[in-house]
Amino acid sequence: MKLYQHSKNFIDIAWQNDQPRPFLLILPGGGYEYTSWREAQPVVNAFASEGYHTGIYYYREEKLLHPYTHIEAKEMIEQLRSDARVSKIYLVGFSAGGHLAATIMTYYPHLVNAGVLAYAPITSDIKYRHVGSLMNLLGPDITKEKAAEVSLDLHVTKETPPCFIFHTQDDAIVHVENALMFAEALRKNRVPFALHIYPQGLHGFSVGSDDVAYSEFSLEEFHQRFAYMKEWVELAKRFLRTN
Repeated sequence: MKLYQHSKNFIDIAWQNDQPRPFLLILPGGGYEYTSWREAQPVVNAFASEGYHTGIYYYREEKLLHPYTHIEAKEMIEQLRSDARVSKIYLVGFSAGGHLAATIMTYYPHLVNAGVLAYAPITSDIKYRHVGSLMNLLGPDITKEKAAEVSLDLHVTKETPPCFIFHTQDDAIVHVENALMFAEALRKNRVPFALHIYPQGLHGFSVGSDDVAYSEFSLEEFHQRFAYMKEWVELAKRFLRTN
């Protein structure tokens, strides 16, 4: 599916059949610089048991800046919702893709039924922001006003859809405070959410399958130290079923 007339961005869609069913839209990470393969097809595979229609949103083929990033995403989701095969829209966003997912959820809550955010940069607070993502999203001149527009903990309302949040406590790239701040904003607005924070795990865990295991460790060590965190996928599936 192509989006803007002059944009190279697209969605790689896999329809289960012609029957109405939920659509799982996957937004890979990549610091708003690229979209990582580690959070693309492996995620489709991990959620295959749910029988969703799926789509991988390649949103950095054309490096749009804010606000055109979310304006394009809005148009894309409106196209999806108009398809008779789509009964609901679920977003699954990783890292910077999680920021874009949370942007859609807070700016256009009526378009999304629920979201899943994995180690997403949420805030522009100078203590906890992910500088690289922010610069790739806003450009080199980051004003206080523009930063506030993409600090999504400030934009949660009671209309924001239910959200599942996954993070690791010692994430050295996206501080865990991002997850905590978004969860607190959801709590204050009485939005249903689930928050799962694991004590250890490098950024970019993805779904924890062998094909995306941390390259810093042998496969055996990865299994011993981190594979238990794969449970977040099953927990997220359960969350989406009930929301």
